[in-house]
Amino acid sequence: MKWKYCIPHVWNSPEDRTVWEDVYLLPEDRSNGGKSYWFTLNALTFGAAGIDEQYPTDPDDPFGFGARELVREMNLRLLGDRDYFITPVLDMVARVDDFNMSELLEWTKVFIRDHFGDPDPVLVQGELSDFAGTNNHAAEIGRITEALEAGVPEEEVIYYQPTLDRGEPKPS
Repeated sequence: MKWKYCIPHVWNSPEDRTVWEDVYLLPEDRSNGGKSYWFTLNALTFGAAGIDEQYPTDPDDPFGFGARELVREMNLRLLGDRDYFITPVLDMVARVDDFNMSELLEWTKVFIRDHFGDPDPVLVQGELSDFAGTNNHAAEIGRITEALEAGVPEEEVIYYQPTLDRGEPKPS
């Protein structure tokens, strides 16, 4: 099946490497009622949401920068002999130190095969506008974008509530 995908963060180059990335997915057949799926791919040194066990922390490093190796050890223990696992909140941890765009897309196909049972997913690049309001993350990006386009100062964006054309608040 064809899957439209969007990566909401800007990459300077597809060869750039990162330790995490969000991906939005929409099945071509719209079998999900128009809602998109949002998952995050994490490398070994980046902690994934939805893991029951407490993330390890380094008490001597309050900002957590020294915790990467502790997170790596935890993820390796949780992986066991697998190459990846998917948490209940759709974070995926892969047995990699980092990844580029091409590798991200291959892991996205693994995610689709495992989570949705599609044996042969085909990825088609979409635009952020294709995913507007289709998941909580995309809706929040839309709210922030609207606030900035309306001239709301950055320090007040957090308080911005979108309005309908009549000036009434949008229903939540």
